[in-house]
Amino acid sequence: MTRQKRFLRKTSTMASKKLPARLVTDYSVEELAAFREAFQPLAQRFRRRSQLCWYATIPALLFYFLWVWLPEPFSTVALWLTGGFGLFALVNAPFLPRCPACQAGLNADGPYCPMCGKRSLRSRGILLSPECDSCGRRMRRSNAGTRLYRIRACSHCGVMLDDEGLGH
Repeated sequence: MTRQKRFLRKTSTMASKKLPARLVTDYSVEELAAFREAFQPLAQRFRRRSQLCWYATIPALLFYFLWVWLPEPFSTVALWLTGGFGLFALVNAPFLPRCPACQAGLNADGPYCPMCGKRSLRSRGILLSPECDSCGRRMRRSNAGTRLYRIRACSHCGVMLDDEGLGH
């Protein structure tokens, strides 16, 4: 049995997912550079929207607490401002872009490590998060399901997309 088949058999959650037609080893250096260049505007938009969302959420929370404590005429204004900033944060919520190489969603799990891009991600059981043998990082998620790691590479095809990584 080949090493790749053993890896896919060990990681039962990842084995059911289809790998893209081309992987990182199938692309030339020029194609990889073109993917990184195509991904940069998408990453910048994601970071800008993340900042906008935080800048709108903080005043919304502040006005919410003011609404609770202020007397009647001022509490109505605070309530409207809470709704306005909250709606602005909802509209500008960032969405992870797709990989320019394989068009897969970056938030989904795959055999490649999203931190280093190596195919050394192994499952540690049902209750434990996957761990990369190459960089030693765990792909942990919070209780709410949000990622606690940055995405630098596509987890489906292994193409390195961004040095800074897309935030938590």
